[in-house]
Amino acid sequence: MVKQSSTYEQQIAKLREHGCTVSDGAFCDEVLSRVSYYRLSAYFLTFKMEDGLYASGTDFNKVFRIYEFDCNLRRLLFSVLEELEIYIRAQLSYYHTQKYGVVYIGAFSVIPANIPAVDKSAERKLFASIMALRGLYPNEDKWNNELIIAMSALFDEYSDAILLKHIGFPEDWETIMRK
Repeated sequence: MVKQSSTYEQQIAKLREHGCTVSDGAFCDEVLSRVSYYRLSAYFLTFKMEDGLYASGTDFNKVFRIYEFDCNLRRLLFSVLEELEIYIRAQLSYYHTQKYGVVYIGAFSVIPANIPAVDKSAERKLFASIMALRGLYPNEDKWNNELIIAMSALFDEYSDAILLKHIGFPEDWETIMRK
């Protein structure tokens, strides 16, 4: 049997029933119609308690800001990954034509090395992964003067919703991340 979809009003009522503050129903309705309740539901998980209700102070606007932050950060990091992929493909293509068609990896100019130690509690969080990307990124100037600046602006924009320590970033992250 196919489950009937809830209306946006029913979804908003469900959020409120579970303890989420929805101060602007029209805004919430618009977000749910654009993003979908099910896509946003993953961002509510950190606020959910064992009894199925949301922790006191859970606010729809804040959860949506966290969603927006995540989308923007992913877009930023995907651009870094795309550049790395292009760089690595170029390296492979060049070295493939050398050494009689054997891919000669030993001569890559950029390898993940000297990744600064991260705090033990942050080892499996976003900061450690970004530090690994830093070791691979071929353009030091672009990393320092574009990526870090864009990331800092993003963090500033969403400072009302995101605590950097939750994603493993230390207070001096900008200094640590510079090449």
